[in-house]
Amino acid sequence: MKEQEHFRRHFGMVLRQTRNNEGITQQQLEAATGVQRGYISDLECGRKGISLFELFKICKGFPNNTASDLVAVLATWVDTPC
Repeated sequence: MKEQEHFRRHFGMVLRQTRNNEGITQQQLEAATGVQRGYISDLECGRKGISLFELFKICKGFPNNTASDLVAVLATWVDTPC
């Protein structure tokens, strides 16, 4: 698996876990952010990458987490060898 694909999958797991911890469905996140549910699903499954703009847009839908929180979780993964 390519490093970029591995990263997308890991990001998707972090995004899904954050959303579930917040108690928010994909539909609720779509309503709060304007980001389509299908795109959120693709991100969570690692099928799509995300831009910095979209990351901040999605994180506005999380009452208890920020983009910085997600990036911090991802940073611990990046510092770990595959």
